[in-house]
Amino acid sequence: MVILYTCVIMDRKIMAEYPTGKKDMMQLINNLLEYIPNREHKKSLNYESKNLRIHYECMDEDEKEPTHRYFTIISVTDEMTPYRVVFGLKSGFFKDLQKEVRSKYTKGARNQKNSQLRSFIQQKMTEWNDPNKDKLTHLGYEISKNKSKMIENIDKILQNHERMDSLMDRTALLVDNSDHFQKQAKKLKSVVCWNNCKLLIILIGVLAVIAFIGIWLGCGFPDFKRCAVGDTNTDSTVI
Repeated sequence: MVILYTCVIMDRKIMAEYPTGKKDMMQLINNLLEYIPNREHKKSLNYESKNLRIHYECMDEDEKEPTHRYFTIISVTDEMTPYRVVFGLKSGFFKDLQKEVRSKYTKGARNQKNSQLRSFIQQKMTEWNDPNKDKLTHLGYEISKNKSKMIENIDKILQNHERMDSLMDRTALLVDNSDHFQKQAKKLKSVVCWNNCKLLIILIGVLAVIAFIGIWLGCGFPDFKRCAVGDTNTDSTVI
């Protein structure tokens, strides 16, 4: 917010203010009135204890024919408000209030329609406190908004990058596990093949022993006479 408080002073009394009910502001203004000379002038003061800057302008009721009867417009801003904004405040905001007060609230109408003047002050404060009112402030706001979006997008990219790294790590782990599984499978296959070979050798040995035992029992051991094949010499008897 640029303008924190505004009031219109007539006859050393607050005619209208916004926002209302600010006791600290009213006390500040009452203390300030003791030092404001009753003549046309304008000034800006720094109120360091509260980090505020006070701007006021004292002017005659009639711009064309001086009456030597004055009213004062006082606005309070934050001390960090740029001077270019303060210059615009004095050249624009104060001029709008001057025109309104001189046209409707002077020359016998001092105590009339104060609520309407308060509404006018509120309207102008809302207008001047709009960030779009000051182009540089609006530009800064847009830059800040775009910066926030860029940071958000960068965060998303970094998050996606972290997810990609995690996915790549998992993929590498799966590849390592696959290689290990393939090696183990080859080793297991070799073991199974060797076991099959040993089993086949044992089976052949068992069959050979069984065959030998069968031949032994059938042909006689150790000369195998019953299974011998050859010429048979028979004695012939001549009668």
